Order: sequence, then structure tokens, then C-alpha cells
Amino acid sequence: MQKITITEMMNGPWKERAIATCEERGIVSIADGLKPVHRFLIYQGCKMCKGKYDKVAAIGGTVASAGYEHGEASACGALVGLSAYFSNNLPLFIGKGSFGNVLDPTAAAHRYIFSKMNPIFENIYKDNELVPKHPDPENLPPLYYLPIIPMCLVNGSTGLATGYASRIPPHDPVSIIDWYIAKCQNKKPKTIKPKYYGFTGTIERQDDCYKLTGIYDKISNVKYKVTELPHTFWTSQSYEMHLRKLEEKGKILKYENNSVEDKFEYVITLKNNTKWTEEDEEKYLKVSCNDKWNLTMIRPNGKLHVYDKKNGIEEILQEFYEFRLPYYSKRIENIIRKLELEIKWKTAYIKFCKDVIANKFNFKIDDEEFEKVLLEKYKMPTEYIQTTMNTPVRNFTKKSLEKYENQLEKIKEDYEYYKNTSPEEEWIKDLEVLKKSL
Repeated sequence: MQKITITEMMNGPWKERAIATCEERGIVSIADGLKPVHRFLIYQGCKMCKGKYDKVAAIGGTVASAGYEHGEASACGALVGLSAYFSNNLPLFIGKGSFGNVLDPTAAAHRYIFSKMNPIFENIYKDNELVPKHPDPENLPPLYYLPIIPMCLVNGSTGLATGYASRIPPHDPVSIIDWYIAKCQNKKPKTIKPKYYGFTGTIERQDDCYKLTGIYDKISNVKYKVTELPHTFWTSQSYEMHLRKLEEKGKILKYENNSVEDKFEYVITLKNNTKWTEEDEEKYLKVSCNDKWNLTMIRPNGKLHVYDKKNGIEEILQEFYEFRLPYYSKRIENIIRKLELEIKWKTAYIKFCKDVIANKFNFKIDDEEFEKVLLEKYKMPTEYIQTTMNTPVRNFTKKSLEKYENQLEKIKEDYEYYKNTSPEEEWIKDLEVLKKSL
């Protein structure tokens, strides 16, 4: 048996494990707003669902085949979180069945509920041909996906890893879209707005947190009706437990739970001649809370970074802009290369089609000579030679020639557009499409 000191253990295996829990499991990436388990679920969801619902247990149960190593139960739990409409401003999956609600976020068993990819996913995550491959060949999902806005700020996130925790507050996607449109237009963006799905109370920004205040009415001197609480922090059960303790301590006379489905409502009655000050109301009704953020995330380079609490949200917005913009340049470059190839192919094919129609081409040649003629005389790209050789002669007609000529004109128009467009303009186009779909 090999002996190892505590110091060697702490600086070796323990340190490696600690780094792995931070960078490869528990903390979201600024690049796509996802943890590794989320990427596995998206990868499998895109393969399996294809617009149709499938059981959460079925989707979560297949992630191991894509390289996920942390158990089906944790994957299914993560899928429930991605599908819960009441805890996401832009859920990436759509759930069918009992996924819980703002009063009780407890979902039914994974084998009884269904989920599918949200169609809006395709408007958010773009350039899938440009996503970097994961360095582990057994890990089939990419290293990260490429959303057009920082999803870490849209839906928010909580994470816990060895030595680090993360708490990212959710924000209004429209305000984030407007921020990037202004940035791409070289204008000064406005401050993005926080948004907790379904919450209609007030939100006030402080240095390192958002103060959320729910809604209540003072019906009489001894009766209050609470109709809104920051549901990120309160469920019906936990609030009722709080009121029960107040009742036991004699702070209130009684309470009534009138909540129905997603509608929160409690009526609290005090003892006669009891008067609460504003401080008492805030203390006992618990309608206010502070969502203190801890802006710890994984940067696109894979390294953990703790952002400043006061200015971190602005830093994240700026860093995402600098990270995402170059991918639009790569997109434009790829499209231009494809269009150049298409122009070359369509031009050669049209010339060949004209000769066939005019009986200027002799098909009574062997395949080797046929290929040589297409390559040398018509300058046809090698990628399309077999396609042309396999095209039936009856398809070379004046009608098909006209169709290909129209296609060539359209391709040339697209080519001119991409030759003269900027990455910022292309990004704005995506942002406007997403904004219209919200």
C-alpha cells in the first residue's frame, strides 16, 4: 500500500476534485449559461424530442450514452428545472404534466411527466456548426453552446461547488436584447432590468442585491391579506410554517390559506387591540427579502472567475459581447465560402445544362472522361461532379435551366449582402428575430 501525506492529498487528488466540481459540474458558464448536465440534456433533447414530448425519465436516462457520469436522477432533476415555467424567464424545455408551481415547486415522479425542446431554443442558440468540441472524445455535447444573449443573466442560476458558490439573479430578456442592440450600434446601453418570472411586486437594486417586496393589503386594524411574495424564496408550505410559528408564539390570532393554483393568498388576523408598526409588518409578514448575488461563473476559457458584486453584471454583459462577436465574424466567413462555392457550382451547371439542351454535349463517354470534361471545360467544383453525373438527362430542360438561373441570382444577392455586412449587423438581425418571438 502506498503511503501519502495529508499535504500531498490536499495538493493532489483533493485539489483536482475540487477544481473539477467547480469548472466541470456545479457552476454555470458565461458562454452559454449552462452547467455540463444541461448540455447533455440539450444534446439528447435535440436528438430525441424533435418537436414531440418524451418522458423526463427517458430523456434523463439516455445522457449516460453521451458521456454523462453523474447518474440519471441528477439529470432528470436538472431537466425538471429547465422545464419549470415558473422559475425560468426563457425555459429551454417545455414541460407537460405536474412540474409544480409557484406555491409548491415539487414535481411529480420523472416517469409521469413529459418534456420537449422549446421551439424558441433555435432563436437563442445559434451557430451550432461553430461550437467547440469537448476535449474528452467520450463527451459528445460541445464544450459550450452559443446563445446570442447571456442566458446566465436571463434565467439566473444557483450553484454549489467545493469552496465556491454561485447565485446569479434573473433578468428581463427584452432589456438584455436591447442592451446588445445598442452596443452593436455603438450607442450607450441602458441598465438591464431584473425579472423574476410571474413576480409583480417591486424590485429595487442595491449594491450587491435586489430587494424584492411583495404585495399585501391592510384590510382592517387587525387583518392583513398577503397576495404576493418573492416566490424564489417562499413556497406555500414554508410560508405557512412561518405563520404557524407566529400563531404558536401569540404574535397572530389565526391565518387562512386561500391560495389556488398559481394564485398566492393568505389572510392573517391579529388579536384585538394589536397594532403593528411598519417595522412589525415587514418583520412578521415577511413580504420583503434581499436576493444577494454571488457572481461566480466559468469563463469561456474554462476557468473559474468571481466577478465584482457591485459592477459584476455590467462586466458580464461586456465580457459576453467580446466573446460572442468574433463568432459572428466566423459565421460570415463560413457563409461567404459556401456561397462562393455555390456560385461556382451553379455557374458551371448552367453552362453545362445549356450545352446539353443545345445537343453540344456527348454523353457517350466513359465516367473518367465525363469527370474530366466537367472539371476542365466547365470548371465544376469537385464536390458536385458526382451529383451532376448522376442527374438524369430528362432533367436538363429549359424550365430547370430557368430555375437554376433564378437560384444563381439569389445566391449572388446573398453573397453581396454578406460581403458588405458587419458582425454587429448580423447580430442585431438575430436579436430582433428573438425579440419578436418573445
